[in-house]
Amino acid sequence: AEALAAARDFVAVNGSLEQARLALQATMRQMAYLVATQSGQNPARVREIFDSVLAPEFEARLPEMVDIAAAAWASHMSADELRALAAFYRSPLGERLKQATPQVTADSMAFGARWGEQVGREAVAKHRLELRARGLKI
Repeated sequence: AEALAAARDFVAVNGSLEQARLALQATMRQMAYLVATQSGQNPARVREIFDSVLAPEFEARLPEMVDIAAAAWASHMSADELRALAAFYRSPLGERLKQATPQVTADSMAFGARWGEQVGREAVAKHRLELRARGLKI
């Protein structure tokens, strides 16, 4: 219980909720892209639908992710360690890390998405005949 309380404080101060929000946004973009590609619909329209219909459902439940993260931290670290980490995130360097992390994450996710699309296109082009032979119409 003590570790869980310390973990909740740590998760509250370390920016986990913002990180989960960024991950959710990236996932929604990827899902919308896949749906648009597979259905032949306008990607911007599909994204708008996802943003207005599905994203609010996920956003409303993000606190569950915070609870899960706190429980995970509490199961792997002691209350004292978690309090020390929370203290770090309250320090000037910890604040700076918290400020930089969302942009670093967004940059990394954008790179990862571009990388994945490029590798995917190249892999499909390279193996198109085999994929079709196995029943995938790509």
